Amino acid sequence: MTRITALSLLVLSVAATGQARELRPERIWIPAGDLRLEATFFAERGFAVLVPMRRGRGASDGEYPETYGCSLPALAEGVERGIADVDAALAFALRQSWVDPTRVVLGGMSRGGFLSALYPSVRPVTAKGVINFAGGWTPDWCDATARFNEHMFGRAGRATLPMLWLYTENDRNYGPSAIRRYHGAFTTSGRMADLRLFPAIGHDGHDLLPRSVTVWQPAVERFLERIGVPGKP
Repeated sequence: MTRITALSLLVLSVAATGQARELRPERIWIPAGDLRLEATFFAERGFAVLVPMRRGRGASDGEYPETYGCSLPALAEGVERGIADVDAALAFALRQSWVDPTRVVLGGMSRGGFLSALYPSVRPVTAKGVINFAGGWTPDWCDATARFNEHMFGRAGRATLPMLWLYTENDRNYGPSAIRRYHGAFTTSGRMADLRLFPAIGHDGHDLLPRSVTVWQPAVERFLERIGVPGKP
C-alpha cells in the first residue's frame, strides 16, 4: 500500500510583528485537550512560521489514528481529528504576542495541505490565504472508487479565501488527472484556486515542499504579494 509521506503536517505561516527578527527555531508545545502537540517556529523574511505535528506524529502526544485504507467512515473520522488539531494550533498561535492576527496564512503538505484547504470551509477563520503543497487525504488509486478527496475538495470550495495549489506531475500519490479533478471539484463550487502543476521532479514530486524550494518559491512569493503579506528580502 502506498503511504502518504510522513511530512503530512499543517504548516501555519503567520506574519509576525516586529519581534520576528528576534525569534529563533525552537520546539514548543501546543495544548490540545488532554494532549500536547509538538511544534516548531522560526523567523525569516519577516515571518514567523509555526509547524505543528498532529497527534501521534513527531513527539506529539496521543496515538496516530488516521487510516490509509479506503473506508469512507474511517477517512472522515481521521479528517475530523485533524481539524481538531488545527483548531488547537490556530488558537495557540493567535494567543501569542508575536502573531499579527490580521496577516495569517494557512498552509501545509500532503494531508496538511488538504487540511489547510478544507479548514476555512468548516471553521470561521480570518486568514489571508491558503497554500496547499501536494494536498490530499488518500492516494488517487483509492480515490478512484471512494472519491473522498474529490468530495472533500468540493466541500472546501465553500471557502472564500484565495488559495495557491502546488503539485508536480510525478507525485506518487496524486497523478495529473486526479489533481485536475480535485481542482475542478473545488472550482465547481464557484471559488478560484491558482493551480500550479510543475513538471516531474526527481523520482517523486510529492516531496515538493522540503526538497524543491527553488521550484515553488517564485509562485509563493507572488501569491503572498497578491494577498497583501509580502515577505522581506
